[in-house]
Amino acid sequence: MVSMRFRFILAVTLAVMSGPLWAEQGFEAEYDAVKKEAGAESFLPHLLALDQKYPDKLALKVDLGAYYLARGATDQALAYLSKGESLTTWSPDEPLKSTLWADLALAWLEKGKPDQAIEYATRSLNFKEEKLGVVFTRARAYLAQGKSKEALADFQTGWTTRRATMNAQDYGLFARTLVNDKQFTKALDILEAYRDTLPYELGTGLVESVCYENLGRYDESVLAAFVDVLYQLSRGLIPA
Repeated sequence: MVSMRFRFILAVTLAVMSGPLWAEQGFEAEYDAVKKEAGAESFLPHLLALDQKYPDKLALKVDLGAYYLARGATDQALAYLSKGESLTTWSPDEPLKSTLWADLALAWLEKGKPDQAIEYATRSLNFKEEKLGVVFTRARAYLAQGKSKEALADFQTGWTTRRATMNAQDYGLFARTLVNDKQFTKALDILEAYRDTLPYELGTGLVESVCYENLGRYDESVLAAFVDVLYQLSRGLIPA
């Protein structure tokens, strides 16, 4: 006969194998397999299917929110990110929660809600290891509120600590905010770094021209404006 001790051990073993630990290992294996498909056409359908199978996984809500946010589908992004927010109470993963707050900040900013954007950006920034550059999202939200002083402080902090995350919009808004604050030399530094990092954007030469003019460097002011004219000519935006 099977001993009672053996039956007890067998029951415990089966319970463990069907319990949270094994379920978590199963999820991780499936999740890793789907992540390897990033960029492929099969990625989104498989990610959605995995989310249906594991509706309580914060990582999936963050991934789906980021996916839709990157494609300009803000409403869909907010739907998943908001569901993710409801799961944060039970998650000890501070970096993942910081990413969620950062994406929510960007989503609300794109929806024209700077107050919410600032709230979530600040939550993300409370995580000391934040590396996404959400400080620039908060700076843009402050500008949307007309708070140029607060925006400039965030831009300067981001310039010092998260410069690698800056996009064209960040460079342009930072430079224009500096011009409005009459920090023309600093604005030129920002625009020079932008030119070394990203393709030329319409209007950049005109901002540089304003800076040179206010610094009394009139020849350079004319040349900077001419660069913008040449750019527009090369793209057929103005007639010869």
